[in-house]
Amino acid sequence: MSSPKVIEVVGSLAVGGAERVAVEVAAGVKQHGFESEVVCAGAAREPQTAYERGLRSEVESRGVPVSYVVFPTFFDHAARKRFRALLEARGADLVHVHNRPQDWQTVALCRLSGIPVLYTVHLTYTPGTRKQQALYVACGRSVPKVVCVSKAVARYAADYEKIPESKLQVIYNGIRMDVYQPVTAEERREKRAEMGWAEGEFVFFCAARLSDQKGHQFLIEGFHRLAIDRRTRLAIAGEGPRKADLEALIARLGVGDRVTLLGARRDIPKLLGAADAYVSASLQEGHPLSLLEAMAVELPVVAPRLPSIEEIAMDGIPLFYGPKKDGAPTSHDPNDIAPALAQAIGRIDELRGKTRAARGAVAERYSLDAMNREHAELYRSILAGSSSSVLGKLGGRLFA
Repeated sequence: MSSPKVIEVVGSLAVGGAERVAVEVAAGVKQHGFESEVVCAGAAREPQTAYERGLRSEVESRGVPVSYVVFPTFFDHAARKRFRALLEARGADLVHVHNRPQDWQTVALCRLSGIPVLYTVHLTYTPGTRKQQALYVACGRSVPKVVCVSKAVARYAADYEKIPESKLQVIYNGIRMDVYQPVTAEERREKRAEMGWAEGEFVFFCAARLSDQKGHQFLIEGFHRLAIDRRTRLAIAGEGPRKADLEALIARLGVGDRVTLLGARRDIPKLLGAADAYVSASLQEGHPLSLLEAMAVELPVVAPRLPSIEEIAMDGIPLFYGPKKDGAPTSHDPNDIAPALAQAIGRIDELRGKTRAARGAVAERYSLDAMNREHAELYRSILAGSSSSVLGKLGGRLFA
């Protein structure tokens, strides 16, 4: 008897936490008796950047095929036909979706095709229109389970998307502790020299997609207001739609000699090890992988008081700034960020000690093995239920 085939659907392999989780789950569940494949369902028919091409090669080297299907919208008949043909050709037994709007579109398509499907809510998304909310209410109630990457996200899904709590399952994102680990003193010196970071400079680092969600503009403005004697740098890794705006802001503030946009990088673990502190100005986070990865490298973290970030806090890590912000905040005050950055510099030895202690807790609480095991158990449960479910056999009445 052949192993069940699971398709992990993403919009692309661009930089992002959801995409990384999908890749790790696809590779991980193979150890639990599943065959898996990653399908990129979006506007592109092939990888668009060097980063995506590199990630595709890495994923395939781990025994997980990667396919692309042009699927810009569910309302495109030809696109639906292409996607359904791909799922049939791959012999999909279960489909798991990780991005929006691919989630509701793929759920609808799979329901029409009679293929078991679930999706993951990765963020506390900004509430949309009533029509959009109604769509996700219907979507959440039409699948057997909805995975949430944190308790904060589960509360959002229950409150705003009205998903019954019985359908919600929290599975924390897992960290590759073999990849995200402290660097040696020599590795740190070499990386800093490569990046042009001089000894004595205090380097704040951030790795996040250049989008409104990540709040880079508030971080840059806060860094600009940092008034200290020591030399400081801010290095930001990532690509995204706000790149030109951030470049213009850096030029307007006159901080181009101290703030650098590094673009998409494949050497994030080494950059974390070479930096002095990680800093976030996100407005929305589901389960902040980048912060956990920084903590795994034993790098002090500075972050806003978002519920999902407070959920991972341990013994003074992260160093928080600003008031607690529930819901969908639209800004951070740079005047809150600047003193937190100064405090991180002043307390760096203490914070390093705390993050060294935190690494073990990160490994225990956010294990990659646990994430993959829980997904595999969920997949088996759904497949067992769908094989005997009248609703599963009837297929997509809700979306027909």
